Amino acid sequence: MPSDPTIVQFLVVSFIIGLACGLIPFLVGRNYGMPRHARGGLILCIAGGLIGGIFIALPIALIFTGFIIYYGR
Repeated sequence: MPSDPTIVQFLVVSFIIGLACGLIPFLVGRNYGMPRHARGGLILCIAGGLIGGIFIALPIALIFTGFIIYYGR
């Protein structure tokens, strides 16, 4: 476990950013009947949030949401 609390804070905030961005494609995907893509978008947004914060998580969320809306139904 890291002894520096700023590292833990950074990871927690990055996770929350990824989760918040990932909820967009997750909710849209569930409403459009594409649960597999919804979960994939959520997982990739969380991973992107941990890697690059909102600069990676938000574009992933928008791409997945656009994909789901375009190909859904």
